Amino acid sequence: MRPTKKKMASIIGMAVLIILPIVYVQVNKIVYSHRVSAYLLEDKGYKKEDISYVTGVWGIKAPPFFAVVEFSDEPGVE
Repeated sequence: MRPTKKKMASIIGMAVLIILPIVYVQVNKIVYSHRVSAYLLEDKGYKKEDISYVTGVWGIKAPPFFAVVEFSDEPGVE
């Protein structure tokens, strides 16, 4: 038995409502990490080897998105 068009539209709508916030958060985390990386490399003059990692983070408190940076000369300090 095939589901009706109305039922399929409802299922697709629910899938979009579930997937859309997840995609929004992941994309913003990537955008923030790239922005901070570009800022550190281009504006502040750091070299790529000076930075261990830059990670975008979604937090509960304000601001909702931010980046965490760890420098090579300070391991364990974010």
